[in-house]
Amino acid sequence: MSKVNELSTKVIVFLVILSFVTNPIQHVSAVEPTITTTIVILGVATITTYFTSTQLSTFISTLSSTAYSRLIPNPAPITDLRPREWRIELRPENIDWGRELRKRLQDVIDSVDNFRKMGDIIRRFLEDKRAGVDGVDSAFDCEDYLRRGYYLCQRVTTEANGFRETWLEWARYPRETTSRMLIGVRDIAPPLVQVISPNGGEVLTAGDTYRIRWAASDNSHVVRIDIYYSANGGRGWQLVAERLDNIGYFDWRIPDISSINVLVKIEAFDAAGNRRSDTSDRPFTIIRPSIRVTSPNGREVWDIGSVQTIRWTSTGITGNVRIDLSRDGGSTWTTIISSTPNDGSEQWTVTGPPTNRARIRIVSLANPAIWDVSDQDFTIRDTTPPSVRVTSPNGGEVWRVGETRKITWTATDNVGVTRIDIFYSTDGGRTWRTIATGLSNTGSYNWRIPNTPSTNCLVRIDAYDTSGNRGSDTSDKPFTIRP
Repeated sequence: MSKVNELSTKVIVFLVILSFVTNPIQHVSAVEPTITTTIVILGVATITTYFTSTQLSTFISTLSSTAYSRLIPNPAPITDLRPREWRIELRPENIDWGRELRKRLQDVIDSVDNFRKMGDIIRRFLEDKRAGVDGVDSAFDCEDYLRRGYYLCQRVTTEANGFRETWLEWARYPRETTSRMLIGVRDIAPPLVQVISPNGGEVLTAGDTYRIRWAASDNSHVVRIDIYYSANGGRGWQLVAERLDNIGYFDWRIPDISSINVLVKIEAFDAAGNRRSDTSDRPFTIIRPSIRVTSPNGREVWDIGSVQTIRWTSTGITGNVRIDLSRDGGSTWTTIISSTPNDGSEQWTVTGPPTNRARIRIVSLANPAIWDVSDQDFTIRDTTPPSVRVTSPNGGEVWRVGETRKITWTATDNVGVTRIDIFYSTDGGRTWRTIATGLSNTGSYNWRIPNTPSTNCLVRIDAYDTSGNRGSDTSDKPFTIRP
């Protein structure tokens, strides 16, 4: 597991250093004294050479050309450090420009008339605005130096503090003319990176937003962060986000998966392309939010008017839930409880109408896309008969044969009265004769009194509901039918 240490930021600087220990007047006039001239390409190279005052004036004049002023917004400050030492600073627009300029100057540093050639190289470079070329090492060829009269040429590589430096060393007869040039500095140290969270044991819910956190540093600069997750303990990885800035966090929309073996991986890159990654120390869990109806879940029989308990389980659900009822197998729904805590149970007084195709649905109010329905139909049954009362004739009345008299009643039901049948008896209820059947529950019926005289007559009203339950009532006392 990587541990992040605070490292001081180091800037990669490309330097060209020439140290001529031989008599510098080999390139200048024997009349004019030489001036030590340091040319600094800021951020890239430092070149030490020797000019006479005339040559220096010509070189400075070249740098003051229109092309230089146009391409380099800040004019080069020229400083007279001492009577025999000058420093000239060049400010390329970027480091790649500086590298290319350094390459062009390389071959003329120790040549005759170098002041003019160097000035022309700088001018031409600025005019065509050529940028740097990949791989600074490629411009330096030992064989070329040997062809030009050097008796020794070798590359020397050193590594320190995460950087690899490549030096070119060469010499010309006599040996005192040995020179050394730093031709490449490469960053070889990968960044340090650590996953902070999720780092193991967390339980996350699919669809939620979770802030992934990390820490990353580098001896130079972390230029890019890529994030991945694995749902199988690291055997395979899926991209979360790439090319992020190293701000230390990313808000992740958790994917719609379910796994107890999830890891997050952070990859950090520096400017040199070095890469290092870190993963969560231990797996964490992603759960899909879910609801499951457990009762009624199919084949139950619940009587209208009874108090029943609706039960469910849930995972990853916050807030209340709604309970709906279907009486047609799930084709249509009616809300029976608009909001109740998501505590897994709710009591309900069963209502009609009866059905054998009932189902219950539980819906998350916070996320209505999360719900569950009874696996199979259950039955809502009506076992309560209608309540009926005969109000006329109810005892003591005298009705004559052939008259039309109104039989009246009241009938109610917890679901609904669907049918009324009327009967009468002339023997006190031992036997019954039909007056009418299949009537609506209007509460009255006009009866033409039959020719069945008796002093022991009764009327009976039978009321039926949709489940076939029957309620019945008869006259409280006998009434009389006379001829």
